[in-house]
Order: sequence, then structure tokens, then C-alpha cells
Amino acid sequence: MKKNIDFIFLVPARKGSKRVKNKNFKKLDNLSLVEHTFKFIKENFDTKIYFTTDYVLSESTKKKYNIELINRPKKLCTSTAKPIDVILHALDQIKKTSVQVIIFLQPTVPFRKVKILKKAMNFFKI
Repeated sequence: MKKNIDFIFLVPARKGSKRVKNKNFKKLDNLSLVEHTFKFIKENFDTKIYFTTDYVLSESTKKKYNIELINRPKKLCTSTAKPIDVILHALDQIKKTSVQVIIFLQPTVPFRKVKILKKAMNFFKI
């Protein structure tokens, strides 16, 4: 029998970048890198998306992709900030006690295969 697992999708993106200014918000095939990530989640999973950022996201984008915005503090918006600290901050803000698995999808990797992600998710549903 498979267990019910509480997954959350967490997408991190900060405004600053050392080499490419605002790279997470640059357009690739008419969508920004973050929008590619949001679209991938929305098209393949029926879930809320948690977006941790220092960027101001439009209300229409939040509504379109069912996004919960987590305002990330400046100290976690640097090139030296550790992903685990970003995750811990987000979990503190979400305040969901039932979260068992966090799926951390970085916008800088916009090409994903849903089959591979679903296979990984099924690993937890033993």
C-alpha cells in the first residue's frame, strides 16, 4: 500500500546575479526562467507553488500559477547564501507541519522531464 506523502514545491530566485543581471527573470521562448518552472509545476502537479525571492511578482502571475510568495531577507539573497538556509527560512514562513518532502526546483535548470520527477516522487510513496 502506498503512503500519502505531503510534497511541497519550493522555487528560489533572487534578483541579483554576478554575471547575468536578473537572469531568473530573463525571457527564454517568451517566458522567464521562473515562469518556465511555474508552468512545469502547474501543468504536471495539482499543488501550490512556494516562491522564495526578493523580487516583486505581479498579482496576475501569482494567481495564474497558484503561487505563495515568501519574501526572502537580504542576507539570503547573496551569492554566498546556502540553499539549506533558504529552505529553512521558507519552511519557517510556510508553517505547515505536515511537509515531508520538499521539491526544490531552481529556475536556472528550466528543462525538466516530468517522468523523472514523478519517478523520484514515487520513491517516497513506498
